[in-house]
Amino acid sequence: MHTIRLTLLMSVFITFFTNAQYKQELDVLFKNESENVFHTTIKGKGKITLELRFLEEEVNVDPCYSIHHAIRSVEGRYFYKGKKNKSIKLQGGLSLDTLYLYAGIDRKLENTGVTCGKLVTYENDQEREVDFSERFMFTGSGMNQWFDNSATRVVAPIFSSEDSLVKKTIKVVLDDGRKLDLTPAIQKDHWDVLYPHSELLYKKCVVTDTSIRVLLIKHNEYSCWNDYASMIQLTFHPMSLKQIGSQRYEISRCDKLATDFDFMAGEAIEENKRYKVYSYGSEKKGGSELQLEGSYCIKEAEVVILEKWF
Repeated sequence: MHTIRLTLLMSVFITFFTNAQYKQELDVLFKNESENVFHTTIKGKGKITLELRFLEEEVNVDPCYSIHHAIRSVEGRYFYKGKKNKSIKLQGGLSLDTLYLYAGIDRKLENTGVTCGKLVTYENDQEREVDFSERFMFTGSGMNQWFDNSATRVVAPIFSSEDSLVKKTIKVVLDDGRKLDLTPAIQKDHWDVLYPHSELLYKKCVVTDTSIRVLLIKHNEYSCWNDYASMIQLTFHPMSLKQIGSQRYEISRCDKLATDFDFMAGEAIEENKRYKVYSYGSEKKGGSELQLEGSYCIKEAEVVILEKWF
């Protein structure tokens, strides 16, 4: 009798201990729905259909320019109602909430940017506007226009602001087949993760018996005077999938902080490693003195601030 009772107690203890220690790392899945068909109207010319493909790569992301110079390349075509066999090729770029499309350009958009609403090339350190036969400009504010070499016409809007042309979904697929959709939480509090100029450096999801923790680390290159990286930590209940936590940590803030958390140099991110955080001291000849303020580490999809540094 005592042997049976002891066996049962051991079984319960082992089961409890196993569940308490349950932990699994899952992949965070990013999906880009980047092929789109739009219908609009050019005033005085009639209805048209645009078939566009938004490319992931960016052109002319100059770290010393503002984010408005970061452009996602776009390719596609447009045609008038009932004349699909006479489609006109387009290429251009998406910069924040403005879409620029050009017809009559015979080359790839390389070494290219947008200045004052005009597509330009940079050759021998000189800006030169790219020649085109037609141009569309769609903006989130509704100032939509079509241009050719002799006329400008109003175009009906096709989209709103905040880069909504390219939809992204971010999910975690759990062992039981359920899908945890991170997109609403990111759109609500951390929408810049979805921006084209936002470089996602690290993503990790850890599932335990008490929580689902997702850690995203991203780098924004707003300009060479305002670089920073952010750690975004989202926490969900493992059964209801209800969000129970959202935290954000700015690793480096422009000229106020510096860090040896150097993604651009290709440093691998390691758990339990202490990353130092510095602040700039008073300027001296030959540069600024850096002063150690604290450190942090990453452990099981959590950010642990070891010393307060702000």
